[in-house]
Amino acid sequence: MYENDLRQYGNQKGMFGKPDVPDNCFTMSMIPWVSFEGFNLNLQKGYDYLLLIFTMRKYYEEMESYYL
Repeated sequence: MYENDLRQYGNQKGMFGKPDVPDNCFTMSMIPWVSFEGFNLNLQKGYDYLLLIFTMRKYYEEMESYYL
């Protein structure tokens, strides 16, 4: 499903690239080339957007386990 969505909506710009997103979803972004311990997101004109936004970072492998 992810790969289909990526092909169909991957070039869309804006907060909601895919139309008709169900109510039980949350926003997730990924910055895979950066490792960080804290992240502050300031949305321009986004003070009314109170849903969760998860931002993931670069992961690393140590002793056959993966960590964020």
